[in-house]
Amino acid sequence: MLQCRLLFALTGAALAGPAWGQAVPSREPSSTHIFPAGGQRGTVVKVRVGGECLPPGMEFKLVGPGVTAPAVLGPEAKARYEPAVRRPPRDADGLAVYSREWTSEVKIAADTAPGARFWRATGAFGGTQARPFLVGDLPEFIETEPNSRPELAERIALPVVVNGQIAGERDQDFYVFSAKAGAVVVCDVMAARIGSPLDPVVTITNSVGGRVEVQEVRVGGDPVLAFRAPSTGDYRLHVANLGFPGGPAFVYRITLATASYAPFAFPAGGRTSETGMVDLYTLTGTRTLGVVREKVLFPATPGPFRLRGVTPLVAGDWPEVTSRGTDLRTGGMELVAPLTVNGHFLTSDAEDWYRFAAKKGELFTITCQSFPRDSASVPVLALQDSTGAPLFNATAVESPADGIDFDWTSPADGTYRLRLRDLQHGTRGGPEFIYRLSLRSARPDFSLCMEPNFVNVVPGGKTEIDLIVRRSGGFAGPIDLTASGLPEGVKFEPATIPSGVPRIKLAFSAKDDTRPIDVPMSVGGRATIGGKAIARRAIVSTFGWEATNLALTVQHKPLFKISCNEAYQYAHRGTVYPYALTVERLNGFTGAITLQLCERQVQDLDGIEVVQSVVPAGEKESKALVYLPESMHASVQHHSRPYVQGYASFTDKWGQAQTILAVCDKRCMIRTLPPVVKLRAAVKELEAQPGRVVTCRLLLDRTANFTGAAEVELVATPDFEADKIRFGAGETEAVVKIRVGPDIRSRDDRSVTFRATGKLPSGATAVTEATVPVRVK
Repeated sequence: MLQCRLLFALTGAALAGPAWGQAVPSREPSSTHIFPAGGQRGTVVKVRVGGECLPPGMEFKLVGPGVTAPAVLGPEAKARYEPAVRRPPRDADGLAVYSREWTSEVKIAADTAPGARFWRATGAFGGTQARPFLVGDLPEFIETEPNSRPELAERIALPVVVNGQIAGERDQDFYVFSAKAGAVVVCDVMAARIGSPLDPVVTITNSVGGRVEVQEVRVGGDPVLAFRAPSTGDYRLHVANLGFPGGPAFVYRITLATASYAPFAFPAGGRTSETGMVDLYTLTGTRTLGVVREKVLFPATPGPFRLRGVTPLVAGDWPEVTSRGTDLRTGGMELVAPLTVNGHFLTSDAEDWYRFAAKKGELFTITCQSFPRDSASVPVLALQDSTGAPLFNATAVESPADGIDFDWTSPADGTYRLRLRDLQHGTRGGPEFIYRLSLRSARPDFSLCMEPNFVNVVPGGKTEIDLIVRRSGGFAGPIDLTASGLPEGVKFEPATIPSGVPRIKLAFSAKDDTRPIDVPMSVGGRATIGGKAIARRAIVSTFGWEATNLALTVQHKPLFKISCNEAYQYAHRGTVYPYALTVERLNGFTGAITLQLCERQVQDLDGIEVVQSVVPAGEKESKALVYLPESMHASVQHHSRPYVQGYASFTDKWGQAQTILAVCDKRCMIRTLPPVVKLRAAVKELEAQPGRVVTCRLLLDRTANFTGAAEVELVATPDFEADKIRFGAGETEAVVKIRVGPDIRSRDDRSVTFRATGKLPSGATAVTEATVPVRVK
């Protein structure tokens, strides 16, 4: 990025008619990723915490046993990423993310249990949603760019967890490992399961680039691959994104090992505290799955669990049976409530029939879910009477997370039938198309769920989130709400969910003088059912993991607002343009404010930056220094419109160190003109030797709009140094001497970039760059 030394004033803006206003892209901080997304027990992991609208000094909250981290995020990270492929920008109002990363480290205890922990960032501007950080047993490998070509593949040793980022558009990563002939290598890719936007494309090739045949299953949106090594030797792992985008948030974790891997089992469940036999479907690296029969003791606590940390299973409250795949001709499998049936659609045309007896007015609860919930199966259920007349139809597609769940009252004495198919009936099927069907006499009850898993509230203000109510078993009455863990000065409403209401807005409000704080709190519901008081705690979901704590942040009152005039202004590409801003200071704040580019934009920036600058204490007017690179695409976007943000550090009246941020409420609207000067090298390539000096002749192509002097410097590049040089007024040629580091390697693909800056007659700053490839001997 441009350095602060480019802080020059520009004048002479031309104004056009005003542009239409547009919504601010973000008013609160947001977490996007952590990299790496996990670590091995007994290690200290240096991480980069990514987010949008995170000012410096945000607190780092890490929740869960056996993990600790510094309370405050460290300095901004400056990671080396693979350059994005050059392409025309999109001129659309979809959000473009330019997240920043902040440094920290996570210490993982050696005796802690593997599994998910959770982190979030919080501060005066608010808190973010929680995201997972995974603790594992295997050694961890962290990618280092450049590894985007097969010959630059990084060597890894199995078993290992590989952590990487598809950090640029069309970035791709290569790794190389050894395997013995006949070994089954399993590649478990985690992306969607940890909240990454990456849609992974993973291939395995041999040492000469030939593709190896793999066996693949899906765990949710993530691929799990296995292959049987045809010979002893090296194999390459290639990771890319299915779509064009990339960025720091496109994080992945890949476990590579030769240990047996069973992505699913059948039956998928058993009764609590009982022992049952299950078939573990294992990856063999061939076209068929292996089956290993194993005895499993189901835990005493109902709910899902993983056998050896891999295979999902569930312990249930009622008797469990396995579907025999009976059809309508046999009358279907007889069910006697309460009962849970484990079934699967083995073929594309499979359908399972069940029958049960009911008396008139008898109330049942019927549920059917794919298992696990992100599996391939999407059950479709039809309820019929004994003549085949339809009574009720449901599909899990309307609520894939919760599946089919309904109460039904028998209209008459008789026998009723259930038909189950998959949504993809006639197209797909297989042993992984697993479902769990439950039938029981309805029991009046309710459950509560909050969305999202965090809430920010400003003193003197109010914030609403959704509270979803699920009533069952004929219960339709009111539910009284309580909250525990609310900080002083904060309250919530309403106190009661009215009868029959399935969803309400839960409002949190803070008194005007409430102290800024971040706390975990919970919401509970209480109702009288059948003369008994029933209490339930509301749950929140975080990327598939459920909890009962809601993260509540009391923000600090705003201290300033930033605004600008959305009127078209004109500037040359290859200049730093000073766009006028106004600062409204609030609540007595007079301190300095740092201006920078907002991390969330409404269009591709096409290289546009905002050079970081400071609004001095007390000032109410300033300039956003908008850098318009000479390399911008001409005539692709009719205007450039970046958002600017500012942050300020202060100590609040409670003695707490704080940093607060505000996003400008309007865009900097700039139409670009052609560049006025161009720097270029006189040669197409430089030859360099370690520890030597190489000279490069630079040329400055001028227009009549630029005749003055220009300073030239080498953009910071590892292994290369050069002193600044100067083009005098009117000069078009200069020579620079480059000192080459002694440890540079001949295999490296390298280049050096020179940047020339100078003043236009108007006082504006012209910026032009030249990049020269370097071949190391």
